Parts: sequence; structure tokens; C-alpha cells
Amino acid sequence: MIDDTIAQIATPPGEGGIHIIRISGAHAISCASKYFSKDIASLNNYSINYGTFKDEQGHFIDEVLLLLMLGPKTFTGEDVVEIHCHGGKLIAQTILHLLLNTGARAATAGEFTKRAYLNGKIDLTKAEAIQQMISAQNQRAQKAAAKHLEGKLEKIVHTLQNTLLEALSLIEAYIDYPDEDLEPTDKKSIIEKIECSQTTIDTLLKSYREGTIIDQGITIALVGKPNVGKSSLLNAMLDKNKAIVTPIAGTTRDLVEESMLLDGVHTKFIDTAGIRASSDAIEQAGIEKSQTMIQQADIILHISDINLPLDEDPLYKLLPTEKTLFVRNKLDTLPQAQDPLSISAKEKIGLDKLKDAIIKKMHLKSESIDDELHISSERHFFHLKAAANNLKKVLDGIEEKIAVELLSIDLRDALQSLSEIIGINITEEVLSKIFANFCVGK
Repeated sequence: MIDDTIAQIATPPGEGGIHIIRISGAHAISCASKYFSKDIASLNNYSINYGTFKDEQGHFIDEVLLLLMLGPKTFTGEDVVEIHCHGGKLIAQTILHLLLNTGARAATAGEFTKRAYLNGKIDLTKAEAIQQMISAQNQRAQKAAAKHLEGKLEKIVHTLQNTLLEALSLIEAYIDYPDEDLEPTDKKSIIEKIECSQTTIDTLLKSYREGTIIDQGITIALVGKPNVGKSSLLNAMLDKNKAIVTPIAGTTRDLVEESMLLDGVHTKFIDTAGIRASSDAIEQAGIEKSQTMIQQADIILHISDINLPLDEDPLYKLLPTEKTLFVRNKLDTLPQAQDPLSISAKEKIGLDKLKDAIIKKMHLKSESIDDELHISSERHFFHLKAAANNLKKVLDGIEEKIAVELLSIDLRDALQSLSEIIGINITEEVLSKIFANFCVGK
């Protein structure tokens, strides 16, 4: 039972139309009542009430709207009071400080959502989905998070648990009879249940790459020798002058980053320093950053001059082909070129073809991607992978006719991994790590 009361400003910092101060806990009503012009305890549940807020000396602070929501039918499961004041930062902070002086405690990052989870109002996948919704950078990411907030992953996990519990009950029926082999019908049923669960888990695991791209976006590095048009291409793709372009080799000496939406995915383009031998310390530092970015980028655009042989570029044979697109620039100087990805950054020729090639390189599915459930959480992936490995052990064990006690252990371990996804038997350390990424006031 959580017995303290928390309060925090729930709206972003700065000036705006309104600010919201949220209070949750057993003493939420008494904390707010000391300063509100009406008796909050006498107000109707789920009501919006106009009044004034005054400090302990009776000095007027602001006209406010007060929302009263009594537990357990609230987001946190506790009594909740929200105070909507005018959007001046100082007004909201003044009201918050008064509430903290009355016995409430300043809420930590994500603590309201954490209380909703601890009080059984939401499972852990829904709690994480709230943060995904808030941080979504594009519509696809928002849709993907919404599916988790709807409880689709939670439902899948519960279905998996029920199926595997049925298999476990069949296995454990033999534990008291260690000398007996599994009956053919029981063995067949156990295998079917486990293989069905494996298929579901495998589908989720395969969605992880797409899920992370949708949620976190993708990084594209523009690399190549100096003066091949990397900065010009960056400007052309963004349709603005982000990077400095000059005829002087080595103009770009640091990473230049800019983002855009490409096929609904948050895409970060990074213009890197041209890679060549250089005695200039500053240019060399930029080249080292370029080499690091080659390793870290999801996709590499190798830019080269269409007038020069590609195999003369030392980078050509060193770049990982599975994530590299070889782009031949300056098509305006050699219009008869037949290279598959030939463009002119200067004249903006071939950019649509390049964008299509990038989208294809992302390996995203068709429009149906928005209708599918994806996982993007490393934590979910880890536990699903662990469950899959344990289920494989069970199937291998059945084939090798190992002791049913060992089969039971592996199956229970798989169930435990699934339980941790939705937040059953999870440690406080893991919880703290999850909610530390939330914004204050949520």
C-alpha cells in the first residue's frame, strides 16, 4: 500500500495557455483544500469546479479549474486532484510549492504511471506504451505505441501463458511417476502447444527490427572522399541549405545532422567529413568521426564522382555491402551514365529514385506494417528470446526422453520470462530503470 501523496506539474515547462498540477494519494483532497476557495470534500466525483487559489496568508494566486477524481476509478487508482491554472510558469510553481508545504511530496519521473502499475490499473507493457506515445516522432510510431496501450501485447502474453500452463500441467502429471514415459496423446498435445507458442513468439521477435526503426527512426551516413557532393546531397534531400558547400576539399570537418520523415519513418541524415589522408589535426578528427559513424549508421550512402572509376575509391571495397548504397553523383556532367543509382545533387536529379532505394534498404514491409503489432523494447525482446530458448529445450528434451522434472523446469523458466514482460515478479531495480525514462508529471 502506497501511503504518501505526490504532486507535480504535468504540463511541459515554459509559458502556455494553461498549466496542470496533478496530485495523487490518500491526502490529495486535504492538500488542495487548504488553498482552494471551495470545500473539495463536498464536491461531486468526476466534476470540474471553478474557484480561486490563495496562499496561507489569503493572498490571491490565480483563478483555477479543479478536477476531482476519487479512487479507485482513476488513472493511478488513488484519489486524484488536478488544478488547471493560467499558463505562467511562476503560477504553476507557486501552487506546487504550496501543495508540497502541506504534506505532498514532489513526484519523481513517471511516478504517476508507476503508481497506476503498482495499483493494478495497467500492466507494464501499457505503462511503457504511454512513454512511447509521448515520445513518438511520427504517425507510425504513435500507431505502434497505441497498439501496446490497447493491451494487444498483454493479451498475446496471457494467451501464451495459458497455452504453456496447459502443457505444464500435462508434463507435471508424470512427475510422481518418473519411470513412465509420456503417453503418445499427451506427448503430441504438449508438442503442439509448445510449437504453437513458438510460432507466436517468433513472429514477435521478427517484428523487433521494424519496431525499433518505427519507434527510434533510422540513421543514414553520407560518406565518401572530399568534394564528391555529400553536403550538396544532404541539402538537396532536405531541400534547404543545412551544410556548407564550397569547391574547397575538406570543407566539412565535423558531423552535420538533420532529420526528415521518409516513408513515415524518422530519418536522420549525417553528413560526414570526406575521408582522405590529411595532416590537418582538425580535419583528421572529423575523419575519425566519419569512420565511427560508418560503424554506427543503419544505412550508408557512399557518394562518389560519376566521372571517376568507382573501384579507385579506397572505401568502395571496405564498406559493408548489406547496409550500403553506392551513389554516383554529378550526373549533370555525364548525362549518359548507366549506373543504377546515378544522381545530380546540384540539379536535384534522381532524388526520388534514391529515396525509393533507401526505403527498400530499410527492409520494411508494405502498408500493412501499420496494422501489425511490433515490439521495439529491448526488454521485451530479451524476455521473448529467453522464452523461445527455453521452449526449444523442452522440445529437444522430449525428443531425447529426458526426465520430466527437467522439462518442467525449462517450461517454468519460459513462463517466468513471459511474466516479466507484463511486470509479474519484476524487481524494483528494473522498475526504476523503466520509469526513469518518463517525463516528470506523467
